Amino acid sequence: LGFSVAEAATWLAILVYAQQRGGATEAGLVALSQLVPPGLVAPLTGFAADRFDRHRVLAAGSALQAVALAATGWAMAADAGPLAVYGCGALATSAMTVSRPATWALFPWVTSRPEQLTAANVAGSLAESTGLLAGPAIAALLLLRSDPSLVFLTMAVLMGGVTVLALFVRTDRRARRPAAPMSGRDVWLELSDGVRVIRRTGTGAMLGYLGAGFVLLGAVDVLAVVTADEILGADESAAGLLATATGAGAVVGATGSVLLVGQARLVAPLLAASALAGLPIAATAAVSVLVVAVGLFALNGVGAQVTETVGKTMIQRATTVAFRGSPRSRATSPTWSPAVSSPTILPSRRTSSSPAAIR
Repeated sequence: LGFSVAEAATWLAILVYAQQRGGATEAGLVALSQLVPPGLVAPLTGFAADRFDRHRVLAAGSALQAVALAATGWAMAADAGPLAVYGCGALATSAMTVSRPATWALFPWVTSRPEQLTAANVAGSLAESTGLLAGPAIAALLLLRSDPSLVFLTMAVLMGGVTVLALFVRTDRRARRPAAPMSGRDVWLELSDGVRVIRRTGTGAMLGYLGAGFVLLGAVDVLAVVTADEILGADESAAGLLATATGAGAVVGATGSVLLVGQARLVAPLLAASALAGLPIAATAAVSVLVVAVGLFALNGVGAQVTETVGKTMIQRATTVAFRGSPRSRATSPTWSPAVSSPTILPSRRTSSSPAAIR
């Protein structure tokens, strides 16, 4: 929960910072710069939870994120320049590729039946979506009183607390410990193992499907800021409201996912949720009223959250049958890469404040 709050709040804050500096174009480019480094390092960091104790991996990733967030907030407050701000921000997003796979990799280890795994994913998604609701709301309140630097500094403190909590996480399984320090060959073997898992279990198509969802997710983040500023003509708090609406929808989606527990076939719910995630975003092209935009962003949140929950469950079911959880962290890390392309879709279409400019 704390991880998701910090992620959502700081992501909104850095987009607002970029929007204030250079408009929609800089916001899109900055979003891209924040996602390229994680996309590059995710294949390398994704297997850390399989090689080391997972609670220590969680703690290490959270600590690195706390330090990077504090550095980003300081750079903003000290007016150190965009290079320092965006560089520290990219380090923070890269740290997420350490702790996020470790978190989701725990679930197959603490469940023994498919319905338990689905329930665990629903609970995890509910916590994550609650963070997506609370994070932008907190950021909006802080932006009303101050600037984006306060958001980053506040979330750095929060991640410090998350680091302490992560040290108390335990499982009844132990990671396989290397007999010698990792080498370049070890990294290659781990990556090759992940590819073999994907090929053997036939989960490549689902990873691609979830990757496409991350493309939409990255676009929606920028769209919230651009819609508030250039289409609705509102201030930064309106961007927080739109992002909060997405989070509220995600909470509804995670709660509704409880209905999927025990279902053997999940393809139909996956397709329906994907449509619910995409169609409202397309409809924002014709929106000029804030309350309507809030409703559309909320519907997107519902669909996106159900899509993610169902997709992760399908991958975990497939990999757990043959490998009992160990590939989970490697199998999900590639979904970072497709998200890299999404922020650049929007700026070129946001050159006018009229709805027609984004059709």
